[in-house]
This record gives sequence, C-alpha cells and structure tokens, in this order.
Amino acid sequence: MFRLFLIFLCFFQFYVISSYAAPLNLCHSSEKQSMRCLNGHFFIPSFFDEYPFLTTQLGVNLQGSSGLWYDNRISSQKVQARQVLGGGGQFDLQVGILNWLALFSNLSGGIVTGTGPDILNIGIGGQFEYDVGARFRLWQNDHYFLSSSVRLVGTGFNAFVPNDIIPTAPNILTSENFLICQNGPSRDGKSDKQIAFEQQNACHRLIVELMRYDYELGGKFDASFAIGINPAMGMWVTGGYQHMFRSKTDLLNFWLMAFGEIAFSFNLEPVISWPIGFTASANYAYRLDHINKNLFDVGALTLKGGIYYSGRSNFVVGLEVADEIVPLGIGIADVRSNYFKANLGVRYFWD
Repeated sequence: MFRLFLIFLCFFQFYVISSYAAPLNLCHSSEKQSMRCLNGHFFIPSFFDEYPFLTTQLGVNLQGSSGLWYDNRISSQKVQARQVLGGGGQFDLQVGILNWLALFSNLSGGIVTGTGPDILNIGIGGQFEYDVGARFRLWQNDHYFLSSSVRLVGTGFNAFVPNDIIPTAPNILTSENFLICQNGPSRDGKSDKQIAFEQQNACHRLIVELMRYDYELGGKFDASFAIGINPAMGMWVTGGYQHMFRSKTDLLNFWLMAFGEIAFSFNLEPVISWPIGFTASANYAYRLDHINKNLFDVGALTLKGGIYYSGRSNFVVGLEVADEIVPLGIGIADVRSNYFKANLGVRYFWD
C-alpha cells in the first residue's frame, strides 16, 4: 500500500508541475497542427497499445518474449511450469485516406520454442498475427479526440511437438505417406517427373502430419477517446469487443472477449527540456464465453510501459515492455500463464 501511495504522490507532483509547462514547439505553431496534438501535448505513440489517431505512419520493430505456463491438466496433484521463449518482428502501416478515415494493416511473426524438457511439450515452430481494418475519426476539438476502428484479426501457430509424435510414431513409420516419401511411388508406367511429383507431395503430407497447427480468425471493434491533460501529459481510454468465429487453439485463448484499456502519454520536454517521452498503460480483457462462473478466473491483465526519443514530430524510436497475466485471479484454472514481451521499434509519420 505504501508503494502505491508513493507512485500516486509522484504522479500527482508531475501533474502539478507539468500543468504550468508551456506547449511543445511541436504544438506551438501557426501552421495546421497534427491531430496528435491536444491541449499543447504531443502524444507519444506505442507499439503495444491501440493508437487512436488517423495519421499516415509506418512502423517496424523487433520483438522478444518469455512466458511461463502453469499447467495442471496432466496431474491434479502437481502443477507443472513450462517455459516458453520467442522472438520475431512486427510491421505496421496506416494510411490516412480522408480527414475522417484511415486504413491500416499490422503483421508480426517469429519463432516460439520451449526450453529444456519443455520443448517436448511445446515444441519449436513459428507463429504469426495480423489484422487489417479501418479507423474512423468521430469527433475532435483542441482538447479531445474520439475515434473508432473495425478490423479482421487472425493468428497462427505451426510447430513440431515431440510429445505429439511419440505415441503415433509406429503408425507414422508404416503410413503410406512415409513409405512413398522414403522410397518413391510405384512406377506403373509413370514418368520420372510424375514420380518425383508424387514423392514430393507425400513428403509434404508427412510433414503436415508431424506438425501441430493452431489458428484463430475473427473480428474486432473498438472506440478510443483521447484527452490532452496539459502540455506534458495526455491520456486515452479504449473499449471494445472481439469475436473469434473460427478457432483451433489451447485453453489460454479467448473466444468472445470484451476489453478496456487506459493509457498515458508523458513528454518531459515541456518540463525539463529533454526530448524524452514515456507511455504507461493497463489493459483488461474479460472472457465472455467462459463456462466457469468464478468471476476471478475469466480475465487477462496486461501492464505496459515504454521510453522513447520524442524530439521530432515525424520520427519516434523507443523501447517497450509488457507483462500479460492470464487468467487474472485466484480461482481454479487448468492453465495459467505469465508472459513478458519487449519491443525495440521505430515509427515514422507523414502528417
């Protein structure tokens, strides 16, 4: 409790000091200002959070992740912890079409693997996430900005998992695909080209049998409201709904989900003349399709923070970290996870 009081006290002191700060040069111009500038505050973008503005932008970043799963499905007497590592990259593009409409696309992918003995259960493979959609500006003045977005979202995970293969290994070794892949098909008057084609197809089908593939496909809607508090501080809140209409996943994924987020943007330049910005946010996702009536076991909490160079209006580089806890609470759950992510990214704006 004392630590929470200190955090609140520091936040309050910064708010009081920054209330008397002059607007940034980026927001103190007679020319048309960026829509990211509200009440003298130039909002810092985040690679994790849903950014509410309709700017034309391009972003690239490198990702790293580490997760710990607590799994009690195997034994009710003993909870097993499984370590997961991952890494990859992310690309995002948004194009402002009209002053009220922007189209966007995001794509990320990389490698995921278990560590030590966990590689037998988790395997090693690749994963990807993507979304495409449109963002709409609903209302704006000098202090406030309201927007919404609608999108198609998808995820995929393809991995070689030894523990999935071992029980069926005798059947695989005698399967038709394995024999054709190893020895080739019977000739039966076929040309060399046809034989090579059938053998290649058999090898491909064998690989598919050996891999685990999980995926999700769905839609997402959200609305965001941004507020310029003072030249050094801004805030936006987001609420939305996600519906996955096609899914083949493990127990950690949410089928129907309502979510809310609060995010803060800080810029030190109006206060101490340093071109440094920060973001801090919290996201809570509530699983609507959960059959367990224990309300302490239906949500996921993600805490995020970042530090950025903010000396230019069209260029931002920063480092962000996030910690995701699924599900949140103390109730009974088959699987729990604590997943840590880090992003090192660059984003460029044309606005």
